Amino acid sequence: MWATKLNLPTSTELIFGMPYDTKESFVNLLDRSVERGFDYVLCHNLFIMDGIELNRPDIREKYGIKTKYRALGTNYGVFDDKFIAEYEEVVVSCNSFSYQDFLEIRNLNFMYYAVFSLNFQKWFFQYLRTLDMKLSDFFVNFVNPDRSIKWPKEYLDFLSNLNFMYEGELHDTKESVIEKCHEIYNQNNDVGEPSRINVNIGARLIYNETSWIKSVLIKHLEIIMDTKLSQESKKLAEHLIELGIRERIDLKDISDKQPMDFSYDVISWKKGKFKTPLMDLKMKNKKLNFELDDMRISQIKSFNKRFSGSHDDDFYYAAMYFIAPRSCLTHILSYK
Repeated sequence: MWATKLNLPTSTELIFGMPYDTKESFVNLLDRSVERGFDYVLCHNLFIMDGIELNRPDIREKYGIKTKYRALGTNYGVFDDKFIAEYEEVVVSCNSFSYQDFLEIRNLNFMYYAVFSLNFQKWFFQYLRTLDMKLSDFFVNFVNPDRSIKWPKEYLDFLSNLNFMYEGELHDTKESVIEKCHEIYNQNNDVGEPSRINVNIGARLIYNETSWIKSVLIKHLEIIMDTKLSQESKKLAEHLIELGIRERIDLKDISDKQPMDFSYDVISWKKGKFKTPLMDLKMKNKKLNFELDDMRISQIKSFNKRFSGSHDDDFYYAAMYFIAPRSCLTHILSYK
């Protein structure tokens, strides 16, 4: 309440992979963090570095710690005629969790980052909390859909690409990481595609995958809620998904957007950090407007001058880094 009154953002960042961690205990910790109302709930995978206790041979053996290596961003190239590359050693299993558990948490890592850091459909996911649904349950279903159900091909392609990138970034040895980076560098005489998967694939999800987002999210909601989902709740969920899409500024064609009709005060809901159930904020129908200010227009025009010739994936990836704060990627909402 103190942070809410002062409009101070609160955050928690959790690390998975410590001895005695299990997939179940870590998911429970994520759920408790969301219930406590943190504005940002992020999770990371444990990595090993020189000098820490977990890097001692006897400790590794005691807890059965197994690791793999991955490139650290695009931090590689030639210096003084010598190829160098940065990498990190990631814990992928130990006595209390398996490699498959690691991959499942890696998927959750992405989903929490997309929602809480990149603001992917945050209106919709905050609404799920008022339906007594755990976000972890929804995220698990989203990244592992029931394949007996017919889903949009683009959605399944997205998931396949996501899992390919997760496993593709991992190597058994540090020498293999350096060799792979060297191979990419020799092909391009430069570094390759952005390797920060959460930002890269998150930008793609937000900007390039809008055609299937609403239908897929609603389908998962219907499956999880089953008979407990009322038509009113479903309609409101659809409206919030549409808000999440339309709130985004079209970075290649800056303009105001047509207003939306809303009979729930979403602006007050957000100001109160989503603590009040949205159903308690019913109001007379109003026009919700999408506005721009000089700061947003200036930043986006400057960004376009530099990146307008980039491929879509690179363009939107760069937007996540260079347009700051990230709230400047969305319209200002008002009832004027």
